[in-house]
Amino acid sequence: MMTWGVKDNFVKDNLPLGLHGGVDRVYMDDRSFSSPTPEGLLAKKALWADWSEKVGLVENGSSTQFVATLAANTRKLALAGAFANQISKEFEILGVQAAMQPRQVKKKEIQRLDSALVCVKRLSCLKLGFAKFHRAARSYALSKCVYGWLSRTPTLAICKKWWAALRRGQRSLFAASPFRRGVLMGGLSRIDCVVAVNLLRVVHALKHRQELLWQGSLIFQIQPK
Repeated sequence: MMTWGVKDNFVKDNLPLGLHGGVDRVYMDDRSFSSPTPEGLLAKKALWADWSEKVGLVENGSSTQFVATLAANTRKLALAGAFANQISKEFEILGVQAAMQPRQVKKKEIQRLDSALVCVKRLSCLKLGFAKFHRAARSYALSKCVYGWLSRTPTLAICKKWWAALRRGQRSLFAASPFRRGVLMGGLSRIDCVVAVNLLRVVHALKHRQELLWQGSLIFQIQPK
């Protein structure tokens, strides 16, 4: 808390008035800054590096990433002075993969799914019964693979793998209707439903904090502060 307070005051006090704007977040081992201009983003990065050096923090410079919302803005980042090897179309923070454009499923997301499937197999060995197995799988296995889906949703293949693992774990017949089983088990047992609810929760929270600007019926953008 003390670190965040000192950093926040240092950046705000030293950032030129014309470069203010955007949302900043500092975590234990991650930090993210946003700005409506490339100059503002670079200024925030420089101020953070200055403060970090003064207090003796050791930063991993190779993990620094600059991400622009459009290809034209990417060029502006380069012209403003960002190093080419630090400009990326995708970024990661707190283990969450995100991008400003459509992207492929990442290795960490596949690893989380594999971990969830292994957990389901182990739970199936306990012979808990239909209802208890369902609750245990939802609590201990599903929670492993629904984290991190931010800029895309799980593929149909991923959802089918999870649903098939549940069917085998509950020892249901191979020909059992997935739709009838879905009615019995509910949407909170499906990866796609849980991820969709999480995304809606994020959008609602941003809108409630007035950090979201709606444009049309389906398009929104982060509102700079």
